[in-house]
Amino acid sequence: MAKIEAGVESAEVLNGPVPAWREETDSNVDGNDSRMTDWELKVQTEPSSYAGLTLVTITAGKTGNAGGSAYTLKQLVRLSARAEDEAGGLDAVSAEAAKGLKPEARPAPARGNGANPGSGRPAGRAAP
Repeated sequence: MAKIEAGVESAEVLNGPVPAWREETDSNVDGNDSRMTDWELKVQTEPSSYAGLTLVTITAGKTGNAGGSAYTLKQLVRLSARAEDEAGGLDAVSAEAAKGLKPEARPAPARGNGANPGSGRPAGRAAP
């Protein structure tokens, strides 16, 4: 799901047999490992009632395990073309959030001279 959200992989690419897992830091593997596991992903996408979001359903199960265990994850995801998205770039949601961070134009607060407001006496002096 994270790869789909990040735009690194598409649902079509992830659908199907799951390749053998290897640690990203494993220097003994050259990245051309074509071994497959007994696991399979079924990735489906469908429109949602929320503008700009797609319902992604990923079901993981063992191949040939009819009636066996399967695990399903459903999540609303903002799908975008890979070329349109850029790490750290502004999208419509980020732009709206940035508007909320800008300080509003307000008059500067009046600065006093150290006197107690409304008393006419300097701060720290008691009434006689």
